[in-house]
Amino acid sequence: MTTLRGFVRSMNAAANRAEREHQRRNREAAKKFKEQQKQFELKNATESVDTWNEYVTVLKTLHWDCSEKIDWFQINNVIKPIMPQNEHYHEKTAQHKLSNFKPSTFHKMLGMTKRKIRKLEENVKEAISKDQLHFQNLIQQYNEDVTEWEMLNKMAQGIINKKPEVYLEVIKYFEPFADINDLGTNISFYFNPNFINIDLDTNGAQIIPDYELKLTTTGKLSRKIMSKSNFYELYQDHICSAVLRIARETFAHIPVEYVVINAHAEMLNSESGHIEKQIILSIKAYPETLEKLNMKQLDPSNSMNNFIHNMNFKKTSGFLPVGQIQ
Repeated sequence: MTTLRGFVRSMNAAANRAEREHQRRNREAAKKFKEQQKQFELKNATESVDTWNEYVTVLKTLHWDCSEKIDWFQINNVIKPIMPQNEHYHEKTAQHKLSNFKPSTFHKMLGMTKRKIRKLEENVKEAISKDQLHFQNLIQQYNEDVTEWEMLNKMAQGIINKKPEVYLEVIKYFEPFADINDLGTNISFYFNPNFINIDLDTNGAQIIPDYELKLTTTGKLSRKIMSKSNFYELYQDHICSAVLRIARETFAHIPVEYVVINAHAEMLNSESGHIEKQIILSIKAYPETLEKLNMKQLDPSNSMNNFIHNMNFKKTSGFLPVGQIQ
């Protein structure tokens, strides 16, 4: 049987909530870009262009990174941690030295026998304290392991029995969408036993840069307004990349049959004349389809053709409202 500690060591970076390098770079790129936007003067031309390029790359490669698939049956088979025992190792060692002490002729001649015995007795007391402190640390670690075991075991049973309320607990615990949220995107879930509806509230108009930075042949910084077509294409790639990432992370953590993801954006409603939240992309994704795709080679916008989806996009005007996939 797998022990909890051994299992935790073998879990992927997302599963034990450690920060992956790619996610860290994403957050740093977003932070640097936000700082760059606040500057009135870009003093370092090369650094400014690198920051801009890295941020643009982040926007359209969110789907590259994903957690390893969690084996909930393996988690369900993890045995409960065994309560540690105080082995009194240091005490036994010190007591053995005291019990087997035989004063040498040198000790007797210099009258050091009693002093040596007192020292050995003090060593026994210190060893007892050392063993107690070590045992307290073991108990503290044991209690933490039991708490984690109980939580993961409960999650595993809930996932295996397809309990929607547990799906939310899994998402909250593993936080697989942290770096997506850092870009100002909000995600909400509607759980069913066999599928999940996901709403993605995008913040595209605010996070997509409306300018381009380049170095001239003389090494100077060139800044110009991004063309509408480039802006909309980058926006489309970002939305589609985020949708792919969300689908991949969902299947990695929760083994449902499919997900329906609806990306929303604030847009003008031509009927009411008001700015309203409307769906710009609706996609139904199956895990089998995602597993066949080469994530680092595909174009995120073109990849939507692999799925049942609704998307109305024009290079000259961007997204248009669409209906939700049923």
